[in-house]
Amino acid sequence: MVLYGRRKKQLAQSLHRQTQKASVRASECLVNANIRTIKMFGCEEREADKFDAELDATLEYAEISASADGIFMGGLSS
Repeated sequence: MVLYGRRKKQLAQSLHRQTQKASVRASECLVNANIRTIKMFGCEEREADKFDAELDATLEYAEISASADGIFMGGLSS
């Protein structure tokens, strides 16, 4: 139980940090001046790809966390 709690806390912190990174990426691109600059240099696709990569990493952490929950809960009901 204690090991699960520690691991769950680590996963929650990692997920939170990654979610923040994705949010910062989105907010940096969505500021009016930045939107104009990105469009002016034709970097829309590159910025979208960077944001997509951040979201993929966030999903990875969420899947790991959900798997840990499932294993733990499954072990409790056995």
